Amino acid sequence: HLRDGELVAEDLGWSIVPRQDPPAGLEILVMSSTGSTTGLTVGAGTPGHLYVLTGTILTTDNRVVSHAVALRVSGETLTGAET
Repeated sequence: HLRDGELVAEDLGWSIVPRQDPPAGLEILVMSSTGSTTGLTVGAGTPGHLYVLTGTILTTDNRVVSHAVALRVSGETLTGAET
């Protein structure tokens, strides 16, 4: 988490485990970053498979911070969904 007054200085990227080539693997379509958040849009993946996405940033206090989220691919198409 960011401390009070701390911002994202640099988005150091995202990783996906397990790493597989599309269409079997989860694919990063878009990465975004603002002063206080980073995000990504993913696609593809194998229905039923569990992936761990880890985002890493450098903060204005010169800290490297990583956060991970687990994502299971459902096989359903969601439109207009935001996370």
